[in-house]
Amino acid sequence: MTLGRFPDISVEQARSMATEVNATIAKGDNPAEAMRKFRNEPTLGDLFLDYLERHAKVHKKSWMEDQKQFDRYMTKFASRTLSSFQPSDFQRLHHRVGEEHGVYAANRLLSLLRAMFNRAKDWGLWNKDNPTQGIKKFKEKSRDRFLQSDELPKFFQALQNENNETMRDYFLISLLTGARRANVLSMRWAEISFERSEWRIEETKSGEPQTIPLTPEVINVLQERKKLADSVFVFPGKGESGHMVEPKFGWKRIINRAGLKDVRIH
Repeated sequence: MTLGRFPDISVEQARSMATEVNATIAKGDNPAEAMRKFRNEPTLGDLFLDYLERHAKVHKKSWMEDQKQFDRYMTKFASRTLSSFQPSDFQRLHHRVGEEHGVYAANRLLSLLRAMFNRAKDWGLWNKDNPTQGIKKFKEKSRDRFLQSDELPKFFQALQNENNETMRDYFLISLLTGARRANVLSMRWAEISFERSEWRIEETKSGEPQTIPLTPEVINVLQERKKLADSVFVFPGKGESGHMVEPKFGWKRIINRAGLKDVRIH
């Protein structure tokens, strides 16, 4: 019986297929039927697309991060069927990403894979144990800290000297409202009431709405931006989301100018 032609299937897939066929023969079942099931089995790429469309885009505002994670680390595994993976495969991957890209990246990838296989079980695409379940995350130790009161004068001076007005306004509004990064990035003009000086977020991370009072300083910044607005977003971007997505380079530039280290905004 031919399992498949190399390189149409990987060595790992061939081994897994052979194991399935041998187990089928040992039970007295038809191995050809087992092969048909195997060839019709979803791949890791199929599962990710299902996860993205049926779960991430529906429930997560940060679904684009999942897409980036998969594209960065998993595309070469996308054509492998789910049953061709062993826990050791994901253990090695987690270890390699940790060594090459850091423990935070490795742990985020492990969380994504774990969520994907959990959804696969819920949807009837996977009837075995989650192959990532026994893998322990790397211990994380954050070096970041918040701005201290004595650092604010230096920070605001550096912020005032920032040439990129969008970055300057974004960080100022983030500081003065205390809102989550994702909410500020996706802030829409329709959510702002200049008459009541408030910002109505229809859905926060918890799924609940939130109303944030706006100080005169924030209102002034928004009014200036409104004069030149040509987007539904307060901080428009060129990507698929339509709004600014990643302000980390602007933040790094500002804190370096202020002579600060390992500081995060909130």
